Amino acid sequence: MATPSLTLKFSCNLFSGYSTVMQLQPAHTVDDIVKFAVFRLKEQLTQLKLELLVEQLKKRSYHIHSDLATIRSQSGESVVYICSHDG
Repeated sequence: MATPSLTLKFSCNLFSGYSTVMQLQPAHTVDDIVKFAVFRLKEQLTQLKLELLVEQLKKRSYHIHSDLATIRSQSGESVVYICSHDG
């Protein structure tokens, strides 16, 4: 059986539209999913030498409004939105 993948998409005023894909493992938590998405965005911003955006990313807190059961049931079929209500 293939490992389910999740499309993670940021939904905030600064990084709205950025998306990445994650392979969902049984041990992953909602917090793991958020950390992965933030890490990938930070990695890309750093590669592009966008230091001011990296600093803005560090100042914000991100979350997902869905619970893990909902995310698992929809894996591969829909987008999981990573939200921030900061700034």
